[in-house]
Amino acid sequence: MECEEAGMNRRMIGSMAASAMAAAVLAPGASAAGLQFKFSFGSRTTGVPSTGHVDVVFPTDAQGSPKQLAGLDFQFPQGTAIDRSVAPACIASDDQINANGVDACPADTQVGWGTSHAHTGFGAPVDPFPSDAHTFNTPTGTVNIFTPTGLRNPTVYRTRQRYDGLWVRDSFPAPPAGFPPPDGKSLPLDAQFTLDRRAAGRSWLTTPPTCPTQGAWTANVIITYTSGSHDTASTTTPCDGTATQTATNTDGRAAPHPHARVRPHGRRCRPRAPHNSARCPGRRGRK
Repeated sequence: MECEEAGMNRRMIGSMAASAMAAAVLAPGASAAGLQFKFSFGSRTTGVPSTGHVDVVFPTDAQGSPKQLAGLDFQFPQGTAIDRSVAPACIASDDQINANGVDACPADTQVGWGTSHAHTGFGAPVDPFPSDAHTFNTPTGTVNIFTPTGLRNPTVYRTRQRYDGLWVRDSFPAPPAGFPPPDGKSLPLDAQFTLDRRAAGRSWLTTPPTCPTQGAWTANVIITYTSGSHDTASTTTPCDGTATQTATNTDGRAAPHPHARVRPHGRRCRPRAPHNSARCPGRRGRK
């Protein structure tokens, strides 16, 4: 998740600060907090299209400032099907996103949305800075564009994710030092995302085909820091067993159960009669 200050010039920073002050956002009492992570599907049924919800609160120090992030790896539950072909890809560059915010990506490339709070380093009443999160499909994964609440521009910061199987791999390259604080970077305090896109009967996410014996699927996250330390967390989302779907023939008729007995077309037999009674025409007696 390439999370750097999105090329903001002083005018954009001033706009960001003014928006936060207008909203009268006051910083809460500072205290250290640990990693909190939750993932859940919108459906408990196996093998069905579903939304996915991610909720993460990043660790902070005793002053309430977030740790400097180096990377974040998130793993969907085993068996999750991800179909990124349900949406075209946004090919906007970082510079285009910086300049145009959400409008840098076509609307039909959006696959998720959410909210976030960031630490800008400006202090109260700017911090914690609230923002809307907009998730778009890209050629290699997704890009999250964060804008002031209720606005499509300016871009407060952006994050890029690379999809690698069930893993979503994010990195936080070192930004230019000194502007704006802290060290040229706005850092997320928390984020809540919903992923969902459907097209032509397909879905961005489909729940795993089976439910583990414990009745829940497990997702994992690993967060690394510039200090070299890391935090890990796991979360479960409940499931209810195998999905049952009615199969259909190409003509739209319900298909027979795989173990059902099917009579040949054009022949009907009455219930079995005594052995000396007439049998169905053309049917030989059992020897």
